Amino acid sequence: MLQRVAVLGEVLWDVFPSGARIGGAAFNFSVQSRRLGECPLLVTAVGEDELGQRTLGAMDDFGLDTRMVKELPGVATGTVTVELNPDGQPRYTLHRPAPWDSIGLSEVDLANLAAFQPSWIYFGTLQNLYETSRNSNLRALEAVPRATRVYDLNLRKDSFTPELVHELLTRSDIVKLNDDEIAWVSDTFGIDSGRMEDFARRLCDRYGCHTVIMTLGDRGAALVSDGEYTRAKGYRVKVADTVGAGDSFTAAVVHGLAQGWPTLRILDFANRLGACVASRPGGTPAWELSELERMERE
Repeated sequence: MLQRVAVLGEVLWDVFPSGARIGGAAFNFSVQSRRLGECPLLVTAVGEDELGQRTLGAMDDFGLDTRMVKELPGVATGTVTVELNPDGQPRYTLHRPAPWDSIGLSEVDLANLAAFQPSWIYFGTLQNLYETSRNSNLRALEAVPRATRVYDLNLRKDSFTPELVHELLTRSDIVKLNDDEIAWVSDTFGIDSGRMEDFARRLCDRYGCHTVIMTLGDRGAALVSDGEYTRAKGYRVKVADTVGAGDSFTAAVVHGLAQGWPTLRILDFANRLGACVASRPGGTPAWELSELERMERE
């Protein structure tokens, strides 16, 4: 069954040494969700500039619904400089403020979002740093109270505070973190991360979420969902860059949960898709299901 997914977050251009590619965690998640057969609605903003028009054109090319993408005057469409280390791990330099930092949702916008009737609503940390967009996003969450809330931390340097992450965790049903974020949450909020299973259970107890998903690099991934712990090994690929791999992983997990798959199948599929994306340049490379089925496990 097709799932409606509201996506709150950023669309921007990743500027690599080789050139610029459209991206942003929310955009990447939306593209992969669309490829998986879901119906994502991206709530974001671009500038009234040439790059903004290119962004809208790219969204159309990917088959994304643009009805809630605002065009804001006086601010340039978002960009981020991406530097890759020899292992393909990115270092991001965000150029702010960006249009999605000052997005304001009207009562009409919120009514349109409610009318969309999403089963899921996805958000991260980045777009919530500034007050205007944070207030809009929190009102968006309130507008669709029946939607399952998916919080993918995606922490970026100088773009989050402990207070902000704490607030977003309290509003989450599903939380996704990578291994660096696990360490930060453990140190910041005093949640022991000695064993992944114990960490996830304590996070659920502390914040009331029912599912915690943990990506562990080449060690695969693990989750606790409704009290059940599952872990799956990773897949062997030659990494081009890891941009968008985590966003693809999250889209695959939401897809699997929506389909009611067993948790081991969900993690295995998400590991395959994340690894496939990491093996190719950029955050939204093309892929086929047949390719995922042929991948070799670590």
